Amino acid sequence: MDGLSGGLSNQRLSEPPYLQVALDTTDLLFATKILNRLPDSPKLLIEVGTPLLKTEGARVANELKKYAKARFIVADMKTMDTGKLEANIAFRGGADAATVAGAANKETIDAFVSECKELGIYSVLDCMMVGEPPKFLAELKTMPDIVNLHRGIDGEDSRHHLWGSIMQIKKKYPGVLVSVAGGINKESTMEALRWGADIIIIGRYITDAEDPEKTAEELLRLLEK
Repeated sequence: MDGLSGGLSNQRLSEPPYLQVALDTTDLLFATKILNRLPDSPKLLIEVGTPLLKTEGARVANELKKYAKARFIVADMKTMDTGKLEANIAFRGGADAATVAGAANKETIDAFVSECKELGIYSVLDCMMVGEPPKFLAELKTMPDIVNLHRGIDGEDSRHHLWGSIMQIKKKYPGVLVSVAGGINKESTMEALRWGADIIIIGRYITDAEDPEKTAEELLRLLEK
């Protein structure tokens, strides 16, 4: 495996909801500083953002585990092609989960999801630019472990979250977890939880906070209500 160590943190996502902190930066030092300031909680997941993956490579997942106390690491690959290959890249880099773009060919998505299952890591379908996620899922041969209802950073001011899709997906596909992302803060966290979201993905609201640890702790407490 070329010196790379794929593998799970042994944490399975069997007790949602969870808080996922997205490290959307190109600065590895900044990312490690944020990790050092986060609380230690089994409800906390860490996302290696796409910019950091592109800057540092997939191996950065293993690097961050040194600072993240071996928390569950999600590699935001946003795979668009070569699904099987990129699932392997994420696994070999040390990720516990990886994302494939909903805008990719369905053959790519199916290959990615199938390979993740074979490797024992979670597959995440990023539904950015997918108009009707519940309908889209019905067209796939292999169901992802997690469906991410994602509003992109560049579109945060122009699109609303598809909260209604959360219940539709969970009702039709009981084994699938639903995550939400895109400009999430304390208020929208509470709203998403009311709709039944399993994973709340938050980036700048935590990473740019004056006290990331305190902010993350406040959000983690919301998961308990």
